[in-house]
Amino acid sequence: MTRSISPFGAEAEAFVRALLHAARNSMQRTQSALSLLRLEAGDRSEMLGLIAEAERGSEELSGLFAAAREYVRADTIEASDHDVVSLIDEAWRSVIEPGTDATLEIEPTTLIWPVDPMLLRSALQEILRNSIEARPFGLRVRVRSRELGCGTDRRLELGLADNGTGLTDVQRERALEPFWSGRAGARGIGLNLARKLIEAHGGTLSLTENQGGGVVATIGLPGTPGWDGIAAQAPDIPR
Repeated sequence: MTRSISPFGAEAEAFVRALLHAARNSMQRTQSALSLLRLEAGDRSEMLGLIAEAERGSEELSGLFAAAREYVRADTIEASDHDVVSLIDEAWRSVIEPGTDATLEIEPTTLIWPVDPMLLRSALQEILRNSIEARPFGLRVRVRSRELGCGTDRRLELGLADNGTGLTDVQRERALEPFWSGRAGARGIGLNLARKLIEAHGGTLSLTENQGGGVVATIGLPGTPGWDGIAAQAPDIPR
């Protein structure tokens, strides 16, 4: 099942795609030049420090461009039956550093649902990154699901509950807005991108408090993706 949804006009969308392609090429040249400079710097600590700072800036820009590419990529979904549990596990392994004090618990062990695997995996990565940033050590994420309705009204609700720092009133209200973050130095893109990728399925994303601390990110997905949005309600997530 494929459905196109254009968040931009066709001309504006073509411009954004061309801009991102040119920016990626420029970033690759910048990173190559920095690599050569590092070789030339030898053991000169001051120059190495400046190069390291430039490399961090380059990596941040690369992350921004990658997020923008995903945002534009969401103009078309290609949904078919996939194991959502496997996508959650893949997303987790891609964002968690080896040796990190963190655990992921998923019930059930298999969950087949019509989704675009690339878009949903990207959305899950952004949600899990947010949990990791909120609690770098001792993180625990529990995933629960429930199916509601039947036939064309069939829908899935996924709850990803963490034991992080929770949400302030302002964060609860604004966390899904673009370019807003309650943490210093954060880009404020990830959760908004996750919401857009889920909405491309006709789904919803909401954030609520987890009992006893932390956040529950609730994803609602329709059985027929990309058509009618559904209202997400947080599943009961025991701590």
